[in-house]
Amino acid sequence: MLSKLVSLAIVMAIVYFALTRGLPWIREQIAPTARSYEATEGDTSDPAGPCIESVARANDSLGQLLRRFSSGPVDSDEWSTASWDIEAEIRDAEMTCTCFSEACRKASEAAGELRMMYSQFDGMARGTASTYSNPARNQERVFDLLDEARSLAGY
Repeated sequence: MLSKLVSLAIVMAIVYFALTRGLPWIREQIAPTARSYEATEGDTSDPAGPCIESVARANDSLGQLLRRFSSGPVDSDEWSTASWDIEAEIRDAEMTCTCFSEACRKASEAAGELRMMYSQFDGMARGTASTYSNPARNQERVFDLLDEARSLAGY
């Protein structure tokens, strides 16, 4: 009887560890990375600067939204409120990227990737789409485009 209690205690400890440590770790590996950008010291006279920063902010906001709603069922009212703000932020970022430099073009491409990611996740949250392409790969593509834009702008 004592060995069964010890075995049960060990199993319960393993389950507890899996739920409190393992599951959050797995979600972290699956969710978009927590990489983010802050305003940098650099050549702020480049016309691509506001465009790059606007896309970087929209990227961070979308990443936070995806992490917030990626687990469990999505409350449609809460999603509608939060997604409206993100959609407006992505739209503002796209409108900011009107300059003709290569850095602006890369940042604009990153904004397009954000729009695609948002649309896919929005479809899933609203139940109109059943699949989502690899969010981590999409997020990495956005980061790479922003890195290229920053490098071209002299950051």
